[in-house]
Amino acid sequence: MYIPCIQKVSYRNNILIERSLNSRGIITVASGTELKPYTELGQTSSAILLSGVWGTVEDVVDEYSVLIKSSFVDLHLAVATIAYTEGELIVFPNPSDLIQRQYLDKYAYSLGGKIIYTGNNLTLNIAELARSYKVAGILAGGCVRSTFEYARDNNLFLGLFTGFGNCRTPDTVFDVLNDVATRRVFVSGEERFVRVPVPELFFPDKSQEESEIFKEVIDGLRVFVLQTPYFGSTGHVISVGKLGAVVKLSSTGEIVEVPMPNMLALG
Repeated sequence: MYIPCIQKVSYRNNILIERSLNSRGIITVASGTELKPYTELGQTSSAILLSGVWGTVEDVVDEYSVLIKSSFVDLHLAVATIAYTEGELIVFPNPSDLIQRQYLDKYAYSLGGKIIYTGNNLTLNIAELARSYKVAGILAGGCVRSTFEYARDNNLFLGLFTGFGNCRTPDTVFDVLNDVATRRVFVSGEERFVRVPVPELFFPDKSQEESEIFKEVIDGLRVFVLQTPYFGSTGHVISVGKLGAVVKLSSTGEIVEVPMPNMLALG
């Protein structure tokens, strides 16, 4: 028995990314320069452009931009508004709606231009509050369709790791988010990824792995559950039957039966 495999976390080497000044200015690096996230690339009369990534300068457009070869971890988004943005990542610890509001109010003065992960479920009230604080974008496990439409209609980037409904963020994704909080990240709604810069040697082996389209359902396989009331949960298979599998959920340790085709393999 085989099931589709989704790569919620992908490893990318030798990716080119362009970093540009917001107006004509001075570029202060040259081809071949080794970079760290806080390396200054250039400046205008009103702003300084930092690298934001580890990597090497591949090319320079004098007075305007720098092309960088770098390494990234990509987090797959199930649904996203069609936009591109970047900013410092702020991670809330999968809180309740009340605690989400408390976090937003506490950090309101510093949220402008940042990308915030608000938890498993995003409500309309929290989306409206985040927009009032001028965040660059919101990440969450899921939300109802009307909340997504609010973000889309107000040009607010919103990316969902699981989809519509009261969904959990996969544990593998939340673990990465937690590890890279306060790092600058790059998000694309069209390509549906959150791109996290990492040092070149962060994943020397995994970066060379080929992505699989299907995986055989065997004991120990990590899976993503599509069945209510566990929709969005992750776990691992502990036994396999003719019509599905028995799965131990990572978040609660609960053991549940999941019939085909209500699960996906995690790459």
